[in-house]
Amino acid sequence: GITLSADARNVREFTAEWLWFAPGQERLVVEIASRGKPSARYVSPASNRIEWKLEDTISVPEMLPVPSVARDTKRSLRSLLFVGIAMLLVASIVVIQRKQKSPAWVGWLVIGGVACAFFSFTTLSERVLRPEEDKAEEIVYSLLRNIYHAFDFRDESAIYDTLEQSVSGPLLEKVYLEIRQSLELENTGGPRVRVYEIALRETSWKETAETDSRDKFPLLANWATIGEVTHWGHTHERTNRYEAEITLTPAGSDWKVVGLELLNEERVQKVSRRISEPASSP
Repeated sequence: GITLSADARNVREFTAEWLWFAPGQERLVVEIASRGKPSARYVSPASNRIEWKLEDTISVPEMLPVPSVARDTKRSLRSLLFVGIAMLLVASIVVIQRKQKSPAWVGWLVIGGVACAFFSFTTLSERVLRPEEDKAEEIVYSLLRNIYHAFDFRDESAIYDTLEQSVSGPLLEKVYLEIRQSLELENTGGPRVRVYEIALRETSWKETAETDSRDKFPLLANWATIGEVTHWGHTHERTNRYEAEITLTPAGSDWKVVGLELLNEERVQKVSRRISEPASSP
């Protein structure tokens, strides 16, 4: 096969003529790779004109909403309130008993009591709550779908911005570079992959010491992706099954993936020809 590519953007239609045929070749298949559906054309020496137009119905999938991070807020210095009340009570008793003859330390006792009461109300501590199983499943599914969504773009800034909403840390750069490498491979004749369905089968929290830190929440996830691989004039329907350890981390009010360790991958491939078989050359 021969792959021809051009560094052109926003191409919505074109017309071309195919001028080269092998001796005795009656026809061949020209596959047109674009952000739309895979399309192929037969050309022959007698009919070598190719016309292509991008479908107007193509729309880029939107980001799925991800449940927010839930936190438990507590007054960590609540016990200071009782200390402050006791200090103020002692100061009041001394003032009542001695009146103008009250010692100077009574004033400091009042200041200390007011300060303890103030800090007991204003000092708060937050703890990130680990989501329940059903909520964790919703979080993981939305994050996975949004990560795969980055493959729908061809512009590097759009890819990075899309990933940044779901991935953080060193994993962000790693996933971004892998997507960019796959697109470069596609532009030089490699397969074009498009995932159009994700099926999350199971999620379960992994109990480790990291869970106690309350900033990393590892879990085991099992999911499958269904997509199309277009290459050399035909399309494979491909199903991949994955098992991985995914680590979630809170970033403000959002959940993000900070770690992903692939534990198992299984591929089940079905081939469905989108074109009829070319006639064999004599």
